[in-house]
Amino acid sequence: MFSDEATFHASGTVNQHNTRTWGLETPRVVLEESKHSLKVNVRRGLLHDRIIGPYFFSEVTVRSDNYLDLLEIFAFPQIEDLQPNNVFQQYKASPHWS
Repeated sequence: MFSDEATFHASGTVNQHNTRTWGLETPRVVLEESKHSLKVNVRRGLLHDRIIGPYFFSEVTVRSDNYLDLLEIFAFPQIEDLQPNNVFQQYKASPHWS
């Protein structure tokens, strides 16, 4: 399964580290943003021709306990229905992460 996430801010804030702007000139813009705006983190997965999700984390930091809920309560049952006998491996996560 391929999965990805995105965070959406109610203020319209865009994470500049995850976007690229191409142009002939460097933009000279200063934007004031709220440090702690309302936000939602959305996760989805793609398994063969099926979409798993979306799953929403609203106004919470994704931590090990709520991420485990995402996996055990939401994702794994759907994956098991589509493709029994899976092996789960978290990509780029060390044994002491999450």
